[in-house]
Amino acid sequence: MRLYYAPSNNIHDNWWDGLFALATMRPGGFAGYVAADEARPAVVETEPVVWTGGHLRVTADADGGAIFVQIVRTDGSHIGTSEPVPGTVTDLPVVFGHDSPAVGAPVRLRFKLRGAKLFSFTAA
Repeated sequence: MRLYYAPSNNIHDNWWDGLFALATMRPGGFAGYVAADEARPAVVETEPVVWTGGHLRVTADADGGAIFVQIVRTDGSHIGTSEPVPGTVTDLPVVFGHDSPAVGAPVRLRFKLRGAKLFSFTAA
């Protein structure tokens, strides 16, 4: 995403030392979830959704930290846990290893963040 802007060292109705600038931002990077207390992990959990068996993708900053995704049944029982999300990623497919999510069942996605920021996720 490209954001064009015109910074100046004066108020906005007059140009002094100004220029035309460009800032770039990766898709899905406007706002994210982080732990309120960095000494403790944060948990972000979705409302129940029907798991279609498609790919789950995340956009996150996990450099020096970790993000794990758990799939849990609506009663809270555990179905599967992902491999850790590596570093800073955009639209990265989440790998669940040997665990197999229950296709067609209502589940919750539980994101566990340790020293990381979760921007967005998609399931398709």
